[in-house]
Amino acid sequence: MHKVNGEAAVVLLVVVGLVIRQQLRTRPVRRIGSLIAPAVLGLLGVAGIALLIVSE
Repeated sequence: MHKVNGEAAVVLLVVVGLVIRQQLRTRPVRRIGSLIAPAVLGLLGVAGIALLIVSE
């Protein structure tokens, strides 16, 4: 029983290590893709403000 707990701890440490490594890995940034979401959110914000002004 004690040996199983040790093996489980090793597996847990390996999994946690892999997750941390994946999160800290540098990734390339796409120029166009990184601008689409802010542009869409900006347009929605402008449309929302325009609707507020028109409804007053």
